[in-house]
Amino acid sequence: MNLAQFLIDTATRIPAHPAVRFQGEVLTYGQMNRRVDSLAQGLTRLGIRPKEVCILMMPSSPEWALVYYALAKMGAIVGPVNPLYRQGELTHIFRDSGARAFVGHKDYLKEPSLVVDRKKEMIIRGGYNVYPREIEEILYKHPGVLEAAVIGVPHADLGEEVAAVIVLRPGSQATPGELRQFVKDRVAPYKYPRVIRLAKELPKTSTGKIFKRGIRLEE
Repeated sequence: MNLAQFLIDTATRIPAHPAVRFQGEVLTYGQMNRRVDSLAQGLTRLGIRPKEVCILMMPSSPEWALVYYALAKMGAIVGPVNPLYRQGELTHIFRDSGARAFVGHKDYLKEPSLVVDRKKEMIIRGGYNVYPREIEEILYKHPGVLEAAVIGVPHADLGEEVAAVIVLRPGSQATPGELRQFVKDRVAPYKYPRVIRLAKELPKTSTGKIFKRGIRLEE
């Protein structure tokens, strides 16, 4: 029996029994199981797949347990990491484990901010990390966007610049400037894409997933 099945069985037998007590708050097994299911669905939508190694870097908290069980339910391989580790240590862990995704606690806020992305797709702009998935999710909130892919392009001074290639919905008249401002209003200044290209379609894999390595920016 794995941990995920243990939670399911326990939530079925004694759903009202306390599972977690933390700073005066109580989370029952039933509540925990429901939250874990919801989180697992969200992480799946963000791209984490079964058997993929996922680094979990959060301080000890109920949220840590929820993320751990969610990943276990999904069949992912969880790699808990000490939040005090520095960049060099993390680089070694990613390289040694073959991790493809990262779930971290942003700035140690009370509520976890989940950052899930392919490590190889992360853009480093002027020393700042930009996760393409975060920018793509914002672009998809624009009513005129049908598909979007965010990639890093070489930049002489910054190392990489954030670029977005976008397919508009039929009838949409959205411009690159409008889309750029839409993202700029919702993220930190270093994150929004300075380069935006409109395309008729994006390259896809045989399974229909956007193939970013096949994207070529056209002036």
